[in-house]
Amino acid sequence: MPRRPRLHLEGGFYHVIARGDNKETIFHNSKDYFSYLSLLDKYIPLNEAVLHGYVLMPNHIHLIVESGTKPLSKFMQVVQQTYTQGYNRRYERVGHVFQGRYKAFLIDEDSYLLALIRYIHLNPVRADICVAPEQYPWSSHHHYATGEGPGRVETAFVTSVLSTYGGNTIDDYQLLPDDVPAGDSRPLPVQPTSIQIEGTKSLSIDDASLVSILKVVEDITGVEADQITGSTRPREVTRARHLFIYCATVLAEYQAVEVAHFLEKTASSITIANRMFRDRLRRGDTELRAAVESVRVALKNLTF
Repeated sequence: MPRRPRLHLEGGFYHVIARGDNKETIFHNSKDYFSYLSLLDKYIPLNEAVLHGYVLMPNHIHLIVESGTKPLSKFMQVVQQTYTQGYNRRYERVGHVFQGRYKAFLIDEDSYLLALIRYIHLNPVRADICVAPEQYPWSSHHHYATGEGPGRVETAFVTSVLSTYGGNTIDDYQLLPDDVPAGDSRPLPVQPTSIQIEGTKSLSIDDASLVSILKVVEDITGVEADQITGSTRPREVTRARHLFIYCATVLAEYQAVEVAHFLEKTASSITIANRMFRDRLRRGDTELRAAVESVRVALKNLTF
């Protein structure tokens, strides 16, 4: 069956994720990183799009892209294919470099946008590649912190959004000031359809199977599915597991006992995990909120 076309929203802000095939390395050295950035520099303007943020990790990519009149898929397909051809020539190999099609999630709230910028800039820190984002050369952190960095990044819009929260620059490597409320929902000037995360009947995702939700959480967090469903307890794995539980029970409205059976855990442990996750959201964990929003958007677009 042919793939259905992706949703295109002119002026829409998208969180784009692409991963190496089988999670293998796609950037081995500075030449690889510069090669990919040069393709973005070339094809994003040609397709009337704007790059607002990025991080290139050794085996995956996060981009924040504002689409133009042309669909996002038009230039992403060219960028991925051109990079693959160059990569295969450099390393004398054949086959796929990227794992399937890229993922694209619509960003529909200002607070989500700011949390996402912060999230991608801190990605190398969480991966233990560096201890501070300024030590990692392949992200837009440098554009926001110093006005200079590899690749072409538009910082004015995100900076203007940040100013509405009382900030104007990176503060201790965080783009969100401390007093941003977790429930804030100022919309971006695209399609401001705000859906309240905490609502019990806020979504209709009747066909979102637990396996589909698990795959989406894996794509967004980078934590493998077998780790999420397992019993290990590293911080990032636990956060991903609790994200899955929350999205399954709140967004897709599965019963705790159903999720417990799927994870081979007790229903009480699911309830406790949900309570802990809700508490973190209420305390203003903007990264968790951004992750929930990404899952929500992905579940709404599972058929694309």
